[in-house]
Order: sequence, then structure tokens, then C-alpha cells
Amino acid sequence: MWSGFKAGCRPFVGLDGCFLKGPYRGQLLSAVGRDPNDSYYPIAFAVVDVESKVTWQWFINELMAIIGPPYQLTFISDRQKGSVDVLDRLCENTDHRFCVRHMYENFRKKFLCLRLKTEFLNASNGFTLEVFKNHMTNIKKMNNDAFEWLNRIPHHLWSKCGFIVDSKCNLNSNNMCEFWNRQILEAMSKPLIYMFEMIRRCLLKRCNNKREYMEDQHGLLRPKVQDEVDKLRLKSRKCRVQPAGPQLYEVDSNGENDAVDMANIKCSYRVWEVTGIPCIHATAVINSRRGNIEDYVSHYYHMETHLNIYAHIVKSLCLRKILNIERYLQILPPLREKPKMGRPIKQRIKSAEELRDIKAKKVGFGKWNFQVRCGKCKMEGHNVGSCKNDAALPKPPRGKGGRPSLKRTGMFVGESSSGG
Repeated sequence: MWSGFKAGCRPFVGLDGCFLKGPYRGQLLSAVGRDPNDSYYPIAFAVVDVESKVTWQWFINELMAIIGPPYQLTFISDRQKGSVDVLDRLCENTDHRFCVRHMYENFRKKFLCLRLKTEFLNASNGFTLEVFKNHMTNIKKMNNDAFEWLNRIPHHLWSKCGFIVDSKCNLNSNNMCEFWNRQILEAMSKPLIYMFEMIRRCLLKRCNNKREYMEDQHGLLRPKVQDEVDKLRLKSRKCRVQPAGPQLYEVDSNGENDAVDMANIKCSYRVWEVTGIPCIHATAVINSRRGNIEDYVSHYYHMETHLNIYAHIVKSLCLRKILNIERYLQILPPLREKPKMGRPIKQRIKSAEELRDIKAKKVGFGKWNFQVRCGKCKMEGHNVGSCKNDAALPKPPRGKGGRPSLKRTGMFVGESSSGG
């Protein structure tokens, strides 16, 4: 698997650890990459007794030894115990990102507000520094404590405006590790040897299916990127291109101007640099020059690169020979912990927001948009009992009690309002 990663995968690695579900407790540390078709690509995995700095240091050292020092890797993690400190100490030349979804779970524990969530996600998905600063300014106006909490974390760790361009990946969430953990969920409840054998068979089947599928495809780019390029080609027809110099162009799209440098393969929108795929502005320039858009896509997305990755075959093994105890020393199982009461947990414990989204989908209302609003200061995220804002809005005049009178003052019964 790591040979296939070195054959053409983008230098982007996700780190994650999950608990084993069997009777012998432990944790499975995994390193997962991303193939040219934006699917997860397992690189390495190992079982440790507990997730700590010592185990992460051993795992990352072994990972860097098999990948090799020439690679400028970009790691993304859920801010696990010890992984952040180990990466900062051992991998000085590598880039590190934080998963935005796990970061927001910590953010919402202190600042529960739907508008803050929207601004936070917009700030994390902004490719330019101007967009990031605008959303951070909005957060500061809404809640200064939330702004200070986010400002303590460097923006290049969680916002796309600070991502380096070498990885050619704009992913800011660690979902590929979650997909990998879900794929091997059944294997994690087995004993260790059978668990590794089930994972090996899963990788063998998956790599063979990927290889056979790509051999039937035609063209320069993989199917998903080709569809994206075709959509950009249609959208770029509405853009107006104006040459500004040698290899320099100004593109007008929806009333906004962006500069495109074809010599250095740059755009002021930064999507082309970060992802390796021409954005709508670069696509408009390429069309005006009668060029081929596929030639300007990074080689990480080419069909040949995808075939080189899955050309490395996972070899078949005979489990009966491996378990022959006459040739090997007898391996005793680890000490079994005292079982807890109740049925053992098989799935990951979901957060409160995930449970709300699942409940909303079952009911049929789409996303869960309910938010508590204070009746005193009219702000979201708290109620009147926990309100701490001094500058509250003035209360409306309170009406008189009882049933309102039906007679008008100053008039007799039957008197017309027109006088007389």
C-alpha cells in the first residue's frame, strides 16, 4: 500500500485512532491517503495498547521511514492526544492541518449559535485572505470571545487561505479516515490475527476493483475530475477575458475581477494553486487562447497516475501456514480487561449535532435549523435565565389586563363617528 502511495498519490496523509471492539482492548492507529479519484487510500495501520505520545511517536517514525524523507507531506488530524506535539517535534518540514468538523465540536461547546457556525465555516472555506478576514470581522462583531478563541489557533491550520500549494488538496476535514474506520468496523471486533487477515482481504478486493474499473475508462483525466472540468467549461462562457500583458489576464465574473498569471499558473482566487485544477477564471482564459484545459490539470489527477497507484498488488497469503504453531513459538493473547456491564459499543459515539441532523433527516425537515433565542437581548445561543448581556433591548409597553373595552370613550351608544 505504501508503494502505491509513493507511485503517485498526493502528499496528503490523514492520521486517526479508533478503539478496538473485541474482548482485548486496544487502539488501531491508521494513516490514510487520498487517491486521484478523491477516495481514501490506506497507507499503514498498527495496533497499540493506548493512544499517547509514545505510541504516536513510534507510529509516525515508522511511517516516515517507509515513505522516505524526500516527500513534503501534509498531515491532517483530529488533534488527537500526543499527535500534534509529535508532528511538531519530529516533522519540522511538514505541514499540519486540523479537522474543521472536530474543531467545531469544541467551538460549539462554548459558543452555540447558528450564525457563528455559518461564519466559522465560511472563514474556514475561504481561499483568499480577504474573505477570511471579512468573516472573522463578522464573528468579532457578534461575539468577541468567539473571535479570541479562534484567533488563538493559527489560520493556516484550519483555513484554506493558509494552505500550502504543494499538497494539491483543499480538504480541511478528516472524513477519509472515518470512511476507512467504517469499512473495517466488522474486523475490529475480531482477535488480532484474524482482524489483520480481514483487513488484508478487504484491501486486496478493493485494490483489484479499483484497478479493473480504471482499466475500462478512457481519456487523460479520471472520471470525477473530467466531469468537473466539463462543468467549468460551461460556466466560464459567461466570463469576460481582457489581456493585461504577456501571459497576464483580467477576468470579469459576476461583477468581480480576478487576475490570472498563465506563466506561473496562478490566479488571485487561489483555487487553481491549492487544488491543481483550473478554476472558472483560468478556464475562461484557456478557452480564449484556444487551449486544452486537460493539459493544465495537475498530474496527480491523470489516469496514468491512478493506474500506477493500484498496479501494486496486495499479495495472497495462506493463513493456515501462518497459524502453524509447530514452527513458531506460542503467542499468548494480551491480558483481558474486566468486561463492563451491558452490551459492548460497536459504533462511534455521535455528537449532539450529528444526532440532530440524523433526527431531522428521519423527520424529513432537512437540516436542523432550530436555535434558542434569548427574550431579553434577542441573541441566539442562550435563554433569559443564562443571559449575561447588560445592554438589553428596552421592553415593549405592557398592556392592561382583562378584556379590551368595546365602547369608545367620549361617545354615547349608537352615536356615529362622523359627528352630528
